[in-house]
Amino acid sequence: MKKQQRLKYYLVDDSSEFIEAIKLYIEYELKGTIIGSSSDGKLAISDNRIFDADVIIMDIVMKYLDGFSTSTILTETNPQLKIIAVTNSREYITKRQLLSSGFSGCICKNCAFEELPLAISRVFEGKYHFSSDLLIDN
Repeated sequence: MKKQQRLKYYLVDDSSEFIEAIKLYIEYELKGTIIGSSSDGKLAISDNRIFDADVIIMDIVMKYLDGFSTSTILTETNPQLKIIAVTNSREYITKRQLLSSGFSGCICKNCAFEELPLAISRVFEGKYHFSSDLLIDN
């Protein structure tokens, strides 16, 4: 993980409440910088700031373009992107879907504040992180 400078984050989620909560957490607890946010995948892929992020935190279920499609499009352009999925839809996803879409990890929204620091650390070590609260299989 970068030691000298603050990590830059980009947030993609259709819940404005979640965006505000995670933004405050990142800025005040993790000492990160939010460089942008979008309410859906379609807006995210059209915002060039997303490619400057050290970490992208993205919902999976969104109205116009879901997280799987958005992550696939972004990582086709830049495979080095570090994208961590956040979801409430624990029973509908698999590790295979996440990995083939370019995600580096996935955490549940209800444990995001506890899991995010570990997920970020593991992703920057070149590993994957999947929350133990997820009901995902292969």
